[in-house]
Amino acid sequence: MAENVTVADAIKELRAQLENAQREGVGKDLRFLAKSVEVELAIVFKSEIEGGAGVKAAWFLDISGKTKAADETTHKVKLVLEPVGSDGKPTLVSDKEHEKE
Repeated sequence: MAENVTVADAIKELRAQLENAQREGVGKDLRFLAKSVEVELAIVFKSEIEGGAGVKAAWFLDISGKTKAADETTHKVKLVLEPVGSDGKPTLVSDKEHEKE
């Protein structure tokens, strides 16, 4: 099962990746201005109702039943982020795979 990730966690990881790319780009000939970053997230809302009943007779007989109903709704959220440095100005990042060597 996939781990639950919050929107804050997703943005935190995105920020870390962009900061890493920025550090990698220092002193390189090829850099990119990050004008906007688009992130699409799928948010799943789940609700479950569970009920059960049972009868036990002595230590060797257990008759029980269980029912479960679940409802799941997925919403897609698209965030458009404008990355800026601590000075509020646009930042540059690098693309390690496409740099001149």
